[in-house]
This record gives sequence, structure tokens and C-alpha cells, in this order.
Amino acid sequence: MTGQTPRTLARRLLAETGLRWGEILRRMRMIRAIEMLAETNLPVTEIALSVGYQSLSAFNASFRSFTGQTPTAYRDGFKTSAFGR
Repeated sequence: MTGQTPRTLARRLLAETGLRWGEILRRMRMIRAIEMLAETNLPVTEIALSVGYQSLSAFNASFRSFTGQTPTAYRDGFKTSAFGR
């Protein structure tokens, strides 16, 4: 533990990173989801649940906002570029 109140920790994170805790958490989830899409064949729904989303629609919206494409399109594009198809 850091010995700080949640509010103090949130202020320090904002000062250090320029991001609020919710945005840091979202980015961490998206990075993990990107890794899972690239490295596994797990269904998108399973990836969404494993990174902390409770619905596929919320995950899809967040992923699209973060990357500019849907999780399925991202995975398809990764496979195409990774294998030179």
C-alpha cells in the first residue's frame, strides 16, 4: 500500500501522467485486449470479460474509440499483416 488516501493517489496519478485513474485503467484494459486478440483465438466476448468489461457492446465501443476499429477488424488486420496475405 502507498499509505495515501484514494483521493490523494488519484491527484498524484493525474499530476504524473496527465490522465485520470479511469483513463489509465481503460488504457491498460485495451492494451491487454490488443495482446489477447493478437496472441490467442479466444472469442471476443471472452476477451471482453477477461479484461473487465461486463458487456460486449461496452467493450466494442471502448475498443473502437481507442483503436478506430472493432476488435474483430483489428484481429483480422493483424492476421493479414502478420502473415503477408
